[in-house]
Amino acid sequence: IGPSVVLTQDSTRHQMTVKKNGKVVRTIPTSSGRPGYDTRSGTKVVMSKEPYVVMDAASLGVAEDDPDYYRLEVYNAMRITWSGEYIHSAPWSVGSQGYYNVSHGCINVSPDNASWLMNTLNVGDVITVKNSGASHDGNDGNGWTQWNESWSEWQKGSALKG
Repeated sequence: IGPSVVLTQDSTRHQMTVKKNGKVVRTIPTSSGRPGYDTRSGTKVVMSKEPYVVMDAASLGVAEDDPDYYRLEVYNAMRITWSGEYIHSAPWSVGSQGYYNVSHGCINVSPDNASWLMNTLNVGDVITVKNSGASHDGNDGNGWTQWNESWSEWQKGSALKG
């Protein structure tokens, strides 16, 4: 329980707007997924806050000799899907943040902004990703995806259906 915090990530504009109790408190330059690794559009929820995580493309089936392979130590990471989309500190992409999408699907922010987000967000806070080039459709269950269902769709699966 706490203040309402809602993030909106616009992958075309390369920025995230953070609203707290309905008021914009910060606009953050970002870099999201590049073509072929697009960050999925849709409404997601912060599932965990991880001060440190090792991200290894091998977990996605990418071989170490593939040019798209990476193994990175990442700080201040907030998970938004089970398949590995995070909002996280990415000092290596600061020059692209606000201008280009260069990630493998995560939302990259500067170390300072990642630290601020870690201190501001709570598990359960909502992020809506738009204009990414990839839809969240067909990814039900890849995170806390109930936010992507209409009320009538959600009620169809409810134990309380009439």
